Amino acid sequence: MAKNEDEPVMSMTPELFASVVSDAVKAALGSVVPATPVTAEMIATAVKAAHEGQAQLHADAMKKALKPENDPAPMISAFNPAGDRDHPRPTLKCEFTLFDGIPIDGTTDTVEELTLMNRLVAGDYWVTKSDGAMMLFKVREIRNDLGALRRIDLSFPYRDDADRAGVMPMVVWLRDVVRQIETRAKVA
Repeated sequence: MAKNEDEPVMSMTPELFASVVSDAVKAALGSVVPATPVTAEMIATAVKAAHEGQAQLHADAMKKALKPENDPAPMISAFNPAGDRDHPRPTLKCEFTLFDGIPIDGTTDTVEELTLMNRLVAGDYWVTKSDGAMMLFKVREIRNDLGALRRIDLSFPYRDDADRAGVMPMVVWLRDVVRQIETRAKVA
């Protein structure tokens, strides 16, 4: 509401304000008089409490007005049911490829698959197909001129229908390979 410059400005002390409020309460209640008289301190406490309550409402409204988008989603998926925002998946220790060229970037791999891939060591391993047959699974490390690990390539026979029959999910084979790596490490 705009102030009219012709209207007088009125100011009062807390005691005068308490007296005015007390008189207004008495007038509103008629003959009923409050058990304790209204004091300036009581009014100040009530005004402060109301102000603090309103302050939080205003702060929330301001936050929403300045940042209208929603909070970031938890990024829950089949690959990470705990959510990538609060429980990020591990990153791969280097570039991984399948069949010497198809990139494995980790976006469609589970936490377990990523953890197992990071534990792989170069070598030839035997994995079990769904029909119980054994199949060769190769892990090859590609290193740069200084010997630093640049890429790991995973491969297994996949030429024809006979090779493709009984292919298991990658996580099953990774478990088999890591188990063999651990067994070889104990023997050595």
